[in-house]
Amino acid sequence: GGVEFCKSDGFVPLVTGTDFDASGVFVVDNNPNNTDLVISTAGLQADSSLPGVYQVVYQLPSQGQCDVQYNLQITIFDADISTSIAYQPDTFCLNGINPTPTIVGIDTGSFLYTSGLIPFDGDGTLNLAASDTGQHIVRYRIENENCLFESADTIYIRPLLSSDFAYGAIFFC
Repeated sequence: GGVEFCKSDGFVPLVTGTDFDASGVFVVDNNPNNTDLVISTAGLQADSSLPGVYQVVYQLPSQGQCDVQYNLQITIFDADISTSIAYQPDTFCLNGINPTPTIVGIDTGSFLYTSGLIPFDGDGTLNLAASDTGQHIVRYRIENENCLFESADTIYIRPLLSSDFAYGAIFFC
């Protein structure tokens, strides 16, 4: 059981409600000096915590003869947040060479395209001639240890220039 977070979740409030007693302390893995999990009565700082599984106890001051504590298991997953994609250059002609993105980081993600942008296959190569002109966004998604990460790049497809021309007269001197 327990709750799971990704480092990319950033700050997560853990306790809400008007009955919450903020006078307690968090003890992680039976070590009050544990700094691997950054947690306080304000919440969990997932992006500053180390990945792992933690047993967390929220200990309230003794009330009479009774100790009051709440137990929770928290898992932090390390999602890869350094993966990126880029089409270079970012502007293409409709009749140009079909581009493939450069992927820096994990290359097993999946691509999502805005309407009107047509890919060839799963590697991100675009079919320019079959696509609509204008601005498009390509998203690259990775699921890593139950965490979803997304990188995006914006590209532009220019229309073909018209080469039609006409003169008012048929004959010229």
